[in-house]
This record gives sequence, C-alpha cells and structure tokens, in this order.
Amino acid sequence: MQYTPEDRQKAIDEYISNSGLSYRQLSEKYHVPVTTIRDGVHGAKQPAICHENQQCLTNDQEEILADWIIELIEQDEPPTHQLILETAKDLARCTERDPPTNVEWVRRFLKRTKLDCFENVQLRVFAKRRAIEEEVICDWFDLFKKICEKRGIKRENIYSFDEISIQIGRNTNEYVNFANDKKRNSVTENCNKEMATVIEAVSANGVSIRPVVIFKSEYRMTNRVLSNQRPKWFYTNSNSGWTSNYIALAWLKEVFIPQTQPDNPDEIRLLICDGNSSHADDLFMKTCIENKINALYLPTYSSYLTKSMGLICFDKLKKTYKKLVSDQQQKNGIYEITKDEFLKIYEMARNYEMSKQNIESAWEVAGLFPFCPNKVLKSSSTIDKENSEENAIEGKSRVSTDANVSPRRKFMRQFNLSPSKYQSPRYKNKKMIGYNDAYKVIKGLVTQLETKNKKIKQLRLELHHGVDIDIDN
Repeated sequence: MQYTPEDRQKAIDEYISNSGLSYRQLSEKYHVPVTTIRDGVHGAKQPAICHENQQCLTNDQEEILADWIIELIEQDEPPTHQLILETAKDLARCTERDPPTNVEWVRRFLKRTKLDCFENVQLRVFAKRRAIEEEVICDWFDLFKKICEKRGIKRENIYSFDEISIQIGRNTNEYVNFANDKKRNSVTENCNKEMATVIEAVSANGVSIRPVVIFKSEYRMTNRVLSNQRPKWFYTNSNSGWTSNYIALAWLKEVFIPQTQPDNPDEIRLLICDGNSSHADDLFMKTCIENKINALYLPTYSSYLTKSMGLICFDKLKKTYKKLVSDQQQKNGIYEITKDEFLKIYEMARNYEMSKQNIESAWEVAGLFPFCPNKVLKSSSTIDKENSEENAIEGKSRVSTDANVSPRRKFMRQFNLSPSKYQSPRYKNKKMIGYNDAYKVIKGLVTQLETKNKKIKQLRLELHHGVDIDIDN
C-alpha cells in the first residue's frame, strides 16, 4: 500500500481528535495500513526519521546536500566524491554531529537518496573548442532561463561579480634633461608597476555594490598606508595581490550578502560567476546555499563571451583609468602613483563608467536582459559544431575563400608555418613549426636574398667585362 508521510500524519491526527472513525475506516480513507496508524497513535515515529539521531546529517541537511548535487550536475559542473564529503563534513559540524569519515559514506548517501542513477564519470579536461560551441552556449542560456522561471527570481535579485586587475601606475617613456656637468648614476622610473585587484558586483537593474580593493602586501592595510580620506569601500591584502579562497568567502559573507539582502527574506538571489577556484570552493558554495543564493557558473573558457561585466564595464573602466593617470602625470609632472592617489583616480573612473546605463548595456550585450542568446551566438568567436565537423571531414578550412584570409595567415600558409606559438616535436616532420622556427626560416630567406643580390651584382660586372659565367641554381 502506497502512502505519503502527510497521509499517515492526517490519519493519526484524525484518530486522536476523536472523530469517531476506527483504524480500518481511516485506513480505507487515507490508504494507510492499520498497523501504521495504530503504532503512530501510540508514539511510533516515521521510518524515515526514527534513526535520524544515528545519522551523520539530519534529514533536512541531506535534502539540502542532494539539491546542491543536482544543481551542480544540471550546470555541467558535477561534484567529485571528495567535494561532496567535505561539504557533508561542514554540514555535520553545524549540528555538532560526528562527520562522515570516508568516501564510502558518499556512495551510501547517493544510493539512499537515489542519486546513484547519475553516471559516475572521471573528471575530463574539456577543450576550449568544445566550450565555445553553440551547443554549450545555448545550454547555458537555457539553464539561466530555467532557474529564473523555476525559482521565481526577480531581475533586481540577479547579480554578476568578477575581479578586475589594474596596474596602479602607467608605463611611460619620457625624455628628461640633465645638466652636462652633473654626474648621474641612475634614472628613477616614473611609474608604479604594482597590481591591485578590485572585486566588483552589479545587478541586472544597473546597480553596483561597494567594491573590495586587494593590495599586494604581507601585512594588513592600516591608516599608516591609507589616509582617512579614502573611499568608504572595503580593503584587504594578499601576498600575490590577487583574490584567494579566504578573500572570496569573506567578500560573500561581509559584502555581498548584507548589501543585497532583499526585502522579503524568502526571495532567492542569483549570483553569476566564472569557474575560478575561489568561486567554486566548497565553503563558498555552502554559504550560498545557507543564504538562499543560487550560484550559476559561466561555461568554461567562454566567460569572455557571456560575462556581462567584462564586455563593457571593465573595458571602459580600464581605459578611463589609464587616461586619468596620463592626465595627472602630464599635469603634475613625472611622479609615482601612491595607493591613495590610485584610489582617488579609480573612484573618479568608477563613478563615470559604472553608471546604470553602462551596466544595463553590459547585461544587454551578454544576451541576458533582454533575453536574447543570439547576441552571443552570432559572435565570430562561437563555433557552429555541425559546420566545423563537416569541414573537418572534407578537409576544408572554416574560411574557404582567400578574400577573407588575413595577410598574416596567407604568409604563414605560404611557408607552411603554424600560427601556434608552441607545437609538439612530432608536428615538425609535417613542416608545422612555431614562431621560433619561423624566425629562423625567415632569417634564412633574407640571407638567401642577400646572397642572390651579391651574385647579380657580380654577374653584371662580369658581363660588362665579357667574362664567361656559370650560374648555380
């Protein structure tokens, strides 16, 4: 007899409320066995929860973990057994239970939750060509639309975030004048080549949240380094100047979640991010699940086509920053950009370029708002899978006419050179060589031309004097 836990509970509650119905009558009404109703009335628990105290995770935690696994599988980012185990350990610590100890628990969990029907495959390294095929791009757009419709995610709750790396100074070559009678030992460089990373996040409504600036330093940023007049942003440091798992998690907890909290706590937020290791960390994803944030990862190796912020906002922001730095250097002379000056100039560039109009244009170019995948599919960087397979079978190039071939490509074809920088040695037997060998070939051709020119001059002199000649071809 098939029944649900809700039907069992209804039958028990109706009997306890003195409805006048017997066990058998309630069994026929709710399709629940008589013994099940009688045991429930006397305090027996449901089979699904009677051993919950002996489990590593509660039933609610197992349901959350199962939903997380299904989401990653649907996003073409299947989790490994080790990642599932680490996530389960973190969930167990939240309830002060003994965490699972080995991967065997994962196999039993997948079987218990009926997730073992998914094919267990080893991790594969997908080629960049596979990532930018139209099929992959279409699948990602379909997934984005499916998640938004299924979970009822509003436009103002959809966010995209990324890191932008900026060189604090600007490389410039300038003439300087020295007095002839003074000895100079060295010339000081006029730029700060240090890199700073800024974490920016924008919503589909054209609103940006306060950024996080990461400087390269072994020690924490203090008022000794940054002045009190700096922008009211968030500041941190790392040994490399780049983001890390710890910084990404801190950004999520202390910056993103508080600033993007919806008015209705039950509303779900969507966070679009690339597949950086700091974004795909187990603690990062666990925090997203606990705060009702759906993390949607961009297709591998194709974020430059689908990443909304990088298409317009970051390009314009970098150009404006470089222009402002150049103007400051021309106005004030040659000097080194300090961290405070960097923040001041970056704030000016950010206020100008991170406008609502530019942010909305970035979402439009990415094909998300309004929803139009053709904006990305029509890009010259995407590959039509069927056409590429047919051309590969027929031995044809993707560009068949010489009219569409660039002069550089024609030159490389003329000398049987490969445009790739590095090639395996086995291709050299097929005259497929890289740039280093190409330089040697071109240098040899130039030497041959110079030799021919010398021979021509010698021939002219010998002809002028009537001497017999012999030309070696």
